[in-house]
Amino acid sequence: MSTTTVAELFSALNSFVPWRKSEPTIPGNSISSVRPSTTMLLGYAHLAKAHWQEHCPRMVRELEATGRLESALVDAEAQTLTEMETLQRELKRSGSTSAQAHQQAWELVREKYLLLPPESP
Repeated sequence: MSTTTVAELFSALNSFVPWRKSEPTIPGNSISSVRPSTTMLLGYAHLAKAHWQEHCPRMVRELEATGRLESALVDAEAQTLTEMETLQRELKRSGSTSAQAHQQAWELVREKYLLLPPESP
């Protein structure tokens, strides 16, 4: 099994079109009702996992101990994608191109759920 760094994952995901883009949005339903099985992490969840393991090891241990790590990762990805989609729509209405809107939304949302600040020692 090879080890992938956070930088490598970020680089790969920076041009990644999120898996949920082609899924229909069901009004009134929460993202958790349409998310994939927690046994298969996708896109941004892999980035979050690598980042959390490196920068938030205590949080990862606590989540693993309670059996909630996979669920937390999928939730972080889902929240990121949901907020990014909303921001992208707003940015496009304001005149940004799709690429600009995606990049700006990523920069505004990524540290909220995925790239958490390092734990204090």
